This record gives sequence, C-alpha cells and structure tokens, in this order.
Amino acid sequence: MRYAHVPGLPGLLLALAAACTTPLAYDVDDDSAAGEPWIPTDGDGDGWIPPEDCDDANAAVHPGATEYCGGLDDDCDGLVDAEDPSLSEEGARECSVDADGDGMGGGAPSVGCGACPEGWVTDAGDCDDGAPDVYLGAPETCDGRDEDCDGDVDDHLPLHLRPFYRDGDGDGFGALSSGQFESCDPEGVPVDAEYVADDTDCDDGDGGIHPGAPEWCDAVDQDCDGETKDGDSVDAAPWYADADGDGYGVEGEEVRGCTRPLGYAGAAGDCDDGAPGVNPGAGEACGDGVDDDCDGVPDDGC
Repeated sequence: MRYAHVPGLPGLLLALAAACTTPLAYDVDDDSAAGEPWIPTDGDGDGWIPPEDCDDANAAVHPGATEYCGGLDDDCDGLVDAEDPSLSEEGARECSVDADGDGMGGGAPSVGCGACPEGWVTDAGDCDDGAPDVYLGAPETCDGRDEDCDGDVDDHLPLHLRPFYRDGDGDGFGALSSGQFESCDPEGVPVDAEYVADDTDCDDGDGGIHPGAPEWCDAVDQDCDGETKDGDSVDAAPWYADADGDGYGVEGEEVRGCTRPLGYAGAAGDCDDGAPGVNPGAGEACGDGVDDDCDGVPDDGC
C-alpha cells in the first residue's frame, strides 16, 4: 500500500484508531504500551511504508525499484539479483557454456551476477561449440568449414588460397601471364577455360609447347627450358671427340647436339686420335707397321 503525504494525516489516524475497537493489522511496536496500535511511517522517505517496503531503512529499496546485482531484493518482489527476471543489465553479466574449451561459448547466454561459473565464459559467438578451432574470429582454412563463424566458408584466406592458372591450349600447363584464379579448389572457375595449378607453360597458345614436351632442332623452345636446339632434341645428332682434328672422333666419347661442338667430329672410328694421319679415311702407308686406315690390319694391301 502506498500513502501520499497529507497534512494532518497522523492526527486523523490516531483519532480513527481510538474510535475503533478492532486494532489495525500491523504489529505492535515493542516500545508501545500494551494494546496501543502502531501506525507505520515512511522511515526512509521513499514514499513506501511497510510491509510493502521490505527495507524501510533504504530509500533505494521499495516496490517498483530497479533490481541490480548486489545481494538485495531492490524491488521487494521476493527475488534477489539473477533470480529476478527484471534484473537490470547494468552490473550484470551474460555467461555462455564453453563446451569445447576454445574460450568462446555457444548457445543462449545466461544472465547473472558475479563471476561466470566454471566452464562458462562471457564471450559468446561460437557457431560450433564442439570444435575448438571454430569460433568467432578464428583463422579460416581451406577445409569446407566456417571456422571464423562469419557465415561464409573458406573466406579471408590470403595465406591458404591456392592459385590456379588458365590453360588456354589444353596441354595441362597454365601460363602466369594468361590469368590467375585463387581458390581452395578448382571448383567454381569460369566454364569457358580450364584452370590448372601449374604456371610454367611458356606458350599457352600451342599445345605442343610445355615443360617436358619433345624438343626439336629448330628455333622454338618446345620444352620451356629457356633453350632451343638442345642436346636432348629428338633429332639431335651424335658428335665425337676429335682431338687431332682429322674429322674423325673416338667412338664412346660422343655428345648429342643440333650443331657440331668445337673439337668434335660427326664421324667416329678414329683408332688413334693423337695422329691426324690415322683415321678411317686415310690411305695405308706401307712399311710403317701402322694401321693407318683403322681397319684393324697394319700395312694391308702393300
């Protein structure tokens, strides 16, 4: 019951009490005379008197007051702090259970006062409270999951994206200069071109030119090694070491190439590469005991 301050009200109440034979429904003050009714007053000046005011010595406690954390039933509804649904957010805290121990809780938060219980945290936003690597702001990786709980899968991945390069000639090799597509996987690339992870094609307009392609003795770098007319060209010729410069080299000491290297000859069969006059094309000299024509028989035909 709430009373307004009316002049002369105490005297009127005393007169009414004296006229009535039934005492007022309030406890008798211990200091009052036996049988003398006790007329309640507003001891803390908050406009409320007992029993509605559950603490008449604290003006901040009365029906309709705001409930705050502090161990008091501020609004006199019989509920204290977190027990009261009307608890003010000021000074209160929200705790969410952290089932996976990643420091962020999932599910609906619980409002209360004081520290969070063990296993509960004040930070909410965990979209998967069963995975410790999934929480709001977690690093995103290329695995088809939304680790950072922003609603997007495999996003914000400057350190994890893999580059894919357009393979314009369909030889399985892309060119760095022909366009790049970054993704966790090749799905979702434009349908008008094939993208591959290799960027070493030196001519993405010719399917016969790419790393590992057969090299030929021409002016084209078919295998993209930076050289033309390589020694490993399909049509490269053998060249034999010709130390004496007689146009014949020693078999077993050859190299392959598209052009004759210095100190090499295109013919083999020299049986003495230190004697320019001894080779398969030389004539046999009689009487010198030397196999001048390298046919295996000295002085034959003499």
